[in-house]
Amino acid sequence: MSSDVYEMTPDAFSRQLEVAKTAAQRTGTHLEVTFDDAHRSQLTLAVPILEKHGILGHFFAPAAWIGARKETASWRELRDLVAAKHRVGSHGNTHTLLTQCSPQDLLSELVDSRRCLEDKLGNAVDTISMPGGRWNTAVCAACIGAGYKELYVSEPVLGLHPIPSALSGSIALVGRLVVRRTMTDQTVANYVAHRWATNAKLLAESAVKRLLKYSIGEARYQALWATILRSPNQTT
Repeated sequence: MSSDVYEMTPDAFSRQLEVAKTAAQRTGTHLEVTFDDAHRSQLTLAVPILEKHGILGHFFAPAAWIGARKETASWRELRDLVAAKHRVGSHGNTHTLLTQCSPQDLLSELVDSRRCLEDKLGNAVDTISMPGGRWNTAVCAACIGAGYKELYVSEPVLGLHPIPSALSGSIALVGRLVVRRTMTDQTVANYVAHRWATNAKLLAESAVKRLLKYSIGEARYQALWATILRSPNQTT
């Protein structure tokens, strides 16, 4: 198996889905399983497992990657997802970090991707996942202007970075737990069940990451985090 900690075996994925589903049913929590980048393996491996457990996925696709990269799902495959009642949202147009865009490029990333997805899929697209998990108030406002209703981020607990009150009625901010291969089933279950201790730990980790990013700069942070996540000794 690759050293990339975002990759896991189908058996491990199935087990974590079962754990998450059980925790959600026990606590009455809404369970949503999301995927970024529209990698073909998500369709060939993950979708059959999702459907085995009776769970619908939410797939975020960088529009310019579809049909341009062999490892990325095709438009036909994405249309099949929609036909099967899974959701497909935007992941920007070119997967550029939106916080690094000029106002003009930001508008293009948001509007072009949405228009392309809606044209190719034949249905409305009003959800977007932040490439690299990066967002700020300007990005949030631009998403509202581009017609998005839900903004998905990579922060599992949103207490450190809420939507400004002036924008809060216009778009929903959705936090997500980024599941890694090294993450225990118990952590997944505790997060779904909103266990205080687990959420406090995740909130602290988010605070450390945010402080580190601002301290060393975006480029160094990206390089450092990529090294950490792909280290075979990395643990959660």
